[in-house]
Amino acid sequence: MGVGIVILAAGEGTRMKSSLSKVLHPLCGQPMIKYVVDTARKINPEKIIMVVGHKADQVKDVVGSKVDFVVQERQLGTGHAVKVTENVLTDLKGDLLILNGDTPLITFITLKNLINLHNKNKSSITLLTTYFDNPYGYGRIVRNKNGLVEKIIEEKDATENEKQICEVNTGIYCFKKDKLFNSLKKIKANNRQKEYYLTDVVEILKNENQVISAFLTNNSDEVLGINSRIQLAEANGLMKKEINDYWMKEGVSIIDPQSTFIDKNVKIGRDTVIYPFCFLEGKTTIGKGCSVGPLAHLIDTKIGNNVKIQYAVVKECNIKGDNVIGPFCSLRPGTIMEKEAKAGTFVEIKNTRIKEKSKVPHLSYIGDAVIGKEVNVGAGTITCNYDGANKHKTIIEDGAFIGSDTMLIAPVKIGKKAITGAGSAIAKNVPAGSLGLERCEQKNISGYRERLTKKRKDYIFIFKCANISIDLNTSEVERETSMINVTKKRMMLFSGTSNLQLSSEIAGIFGLELGKVEISTFKNGEIYVRFLESVRGADVFVVQSICPPVNSNLMELLIMIDALKRASAKRISAVVPHYGYARQDKKTLSREPITAKLIADLFSTAGADRILTMDLHAGQIQGFFDIPVDHITAIPTLASYFAKKDLKDIVVVSPDVGRVKTAKKFADMVGGSLAILHKLRPAHNISETTRDIIGEVEGKNAIIIDDMIDTGGTILEGAEVLLSKGAKDIYACATHPILSGSAVERFKASPLREIVLTNTIPIPKEKLIDKFTVLSIAPLLTDAIRSVYEDESVSEKFGGDNQP
Repeated sequence: MGVGIVILAAGEGTRMKSSLSKVLHPLCGQPMIKYVVDTARKINPEKIIMVVGHKADQVKDVVGSKVDFVVQERQLGTGHAVKVTENVLTDLKGDLLILNGDTPLITFITLKNLINLHNKNKSSITLLTTYFDNPYGYGRIVRNKNGLVEKIIEEKDATENEKQICEVNTGIYCFKKDKLFNSLKKIKANNRQKEYYLTDVVEILKNENQVISAFLTNNSDEVLGINSRIQLAEANGLMKKEINDYWMKEGVSIIDPQSTFIDKNVKIGRDTVIYPFCFLEGKTTIGKGCSVGPLAHLIDTKIGNNVKIQYAVVKECNIKGDNVIGPFCSLRPGTIMEKEAKAGTFVEIKNTRIKEKSKVPHLSYIGDAVIGKEVNVGAGTITCNYDGANKHKTIIEDGAFIGSDTMLIAPVKIGKKAITGAGSAIAKNVPAGSLGLERCEQKNISGYRERLTKKRKDYIFIFKCANISIDLNTSEVERETSMINVTKKRMMLFSGTSNLQLSSEIAGIFGLELGKVEISTFKNGEIYVRFLESVRGADVFVVQSICPPVNSNLMELLIMIDALKRASAKRISAVVPHYGYARQDKKTLSREPITAKLIADLFSTAGADRILTMDLHAGQIQGFFDIPVDHITAIPTLASYFAKKDLKDIVVVSPDVGRVKTAKKFADMVGGSLAILHKLRPAHNISETTRDIIGEVEGKNAIIIDDMIDTGGTILEGAEVLLSKGAKDIYACATHPILSGSAVERFKASPLREIVLTNTIPIPKEKLIDKFTVLSIAPLLTDAIRSVYEDESVSEKFGGDNQP
């Protein structure tokens, strides 16, 4: 009996964070869905049905007529996705194989073994399972004491004991069709996701005493599901190795497989050698005995036998054989190189035919041309093929010699065995056997260097000191006044050690280099600072977050400010993206300090003239300072990110009454409503959220917004409350990612769909998880620094909405 196949490809793939459908992301040169379809076709099924939903038209365009499509209008889970195919499978006589569009590495042999076991046991369902050392995110296979499958439990619904199970469901099944669709009518959406799980069919069939089988594959790599860019890269690595191993078995030498990237549809002849850092893409074919690389990038190109290519980019070209390409060469679409032709160092050729034994050895651009046999093109030759409106052709006939630095102004023809003189601009045809020569008469102007030096010597110093231009035609008085005004200001940017990446981004936007400063620590923990260049008279900005280790980073910043003051800096601005000790802004118990005020006093004592900081915990902190404080907010940056996600029915949730003002601004920016969680805080870093919430959240996409995430308690408890009140998807965002203790692990296991943060505090690589999205606030800080430097208002940049 035959089999029908359903491929599930309707999911949005939100973790990809892409405008492209998840199943269309490329894997070694072709969309991952094509691998699934190609494997399915090898089974020779009665029919193939693909369930599409998100970006359905994109998927249909890529897959084409190889399958029939069913649209899942609303993505309500895998059970619902299969259920929508029932009407188009009424005439299916055989069983039904369920595949996933995001599992491209699955092999024909494994699927055939699965089907064979299903038929042998006469099962109602046969699962494909495997073992993972780290099964996080996968449904677990729960077996009874006899080893028989009891049920599949999803990660989010599993108990702690069930999460320890390493045998997982791969999402690939073989069903008796009637048993499947009867069971689908009985499944319920009684889970955290409010979705209809296909996996629930297992328990239904088990309770009906149906035969349930499981085929275990020992190759867990082939069932890797791709739900994120990280998993896509992992799958690329696995397939890359498979492709490289195949070609080495076929007689191709790959010097370093780790640094060689070959697409699925590339073809390579025997005795070809591939050197490191090569990218062979699309429908590229390479003949026998070639030498490719190092650093060759070939796209949709046909290469003949015995071709040597080094350090080259070749796209949509035809290289006939026995050619030399590169090093450092670019061959663009439409280029044809016949046998023994050469394109050498720093050569670009486009839409050109180069015939046998002709050479373009170096430093030339040849476009829209036909070059005959045995032509030599001298260094620096250019075909001027574009007149601003149309492209024109250059023809160079057999045996011609093109002198160095010749400009061939198309349309133009160089006849057989003709010669052009070096440095000529050839705009007229050169007859066969003739010399084409075009040069202006040379003129020498004596004493020019002395006159030039005298004219500019008074101004050369200012040109070195500032990136400005002064019109030398203005009067002497006007020029001197301009120079006096310019030399009054000089900006310098330095960084502490707490967030060098952010400081470098700010410097990059300004087009500056970070100032040179030596920062070290003695063995007893004392910090030493010395600036390695003069700061006298400069407007200095020091970027340093007061983040963990808080005390060290704070002390480092204060010492830097003191050193700048003693080195005669004109104005010292401390750029403090995260202001430490901000939570200690008031007395809540007797004999407590107001540490935020103490820190403000320390900045003044050290010698700071101004503070730039971001999303303070409380507005009153600005009043603690005796110097100007410019407050910047990341709310527009965070709101812009969510606005682009185009979420529907948004409710913005304030974690407590103290953040209502900020949450209301955020809600207005994203077009959402407002809700407030009721929170009690009995002590610092201890939050207690009640089940009370003000506002409507049921069925809505909820976004919890806060100024910082430390242990994560406030947001995680808030998420649980929102979930219990019927919120659809829950997001969180905050400016300052402190992430103390086990915060990251708790977020990983939480119901939150995504946590959006900024880089005021650097997040170590080991703490970056799929749920985290980190936005850069470097542009905001750069804009604020520029405003301060130019004595403009920072508040005006935010329309006055930057007050905490």
